Amino acid sequence: MRTQIAVLVSVWLGVPMPAWAGDDAKREYNQGTALYRQGRYDEAAEALRRALGAAAPKLQAKAAYNLGNAQYRQGQATLTTKPDEAIDRYRGALEQYRTAIRRNPRDTDARYNYELVDRWLKQLETQPSQGQQQTPQGSANEPASDQPQGGAPSQQPEQQPGSEPQGPAPQGNTPQPQPQTPEAQSSSGQGQPMNNVSQQQALWILDSLRQEEQRAPSTNQAHAHETPVEKDW
Repeated sequence: MRTQIAVLVSVWLGVPMPAWAGDDAKREYNQGTALYRQGRYDEAAEALRRALGAAAPKLQAKAAYNLGNAQYRQGQATLTTKPDEAIDRYRGALEQYRTAIRRNPRDTDARYNYELVDRWLKQLETQPSQGQQQTPQGSANEPASDQPQGGAPSQQPEQQPGSEPQGPAPQGNTPQPQPQTPEAQSSSGQGQPMNNVSQQQALWILDSLRQEEQRAPSTNQAHAHETPVEKDW
């Protein structure tokens, strides 16, 4: 069943850290993952940033993916109270997903999360045109919601880096090329870029996403999750 907006979010779980990973990187990565699972996203983000200093590309890819999820959660928590701060968090999440894809081009989960969060961010950055403040009827472009990915990057961080790229559901992440940031749609009749997002606008976006998610047909079960998807490696 779908419950929330579907955002591919998974965490590397259950796979022992590779021998090549340094002790410090391993410790920070595992700590960040544990904190993420506890919902302590601010602390998790700090630990995962430190883990990114590891030289091993595979570990960096996983740490970046989990960090992107943590930043998404940080933004989600402040969306209605501090919209501008939420936008900054979402931008940070996109950058981390980008890093994860560069380190592991075959990580389809990171690509999916990137594209989904990017779409949401564009909605937040574009002010609804006058007369459209009411909840929209839904859009075919909205992300489909399916499995446990509740409209946010995987909720559960990987406690230990796995050999596969980090991604939502427990699948083997089909690697794909790094996604390019879609051009921001700018049509004079649809909206105007704004520097500040009001609480009303943030709520409008959330309500819009919920309705669109209900209308969107479930796509790939591997990529459609109502709540954040966990990845068991």
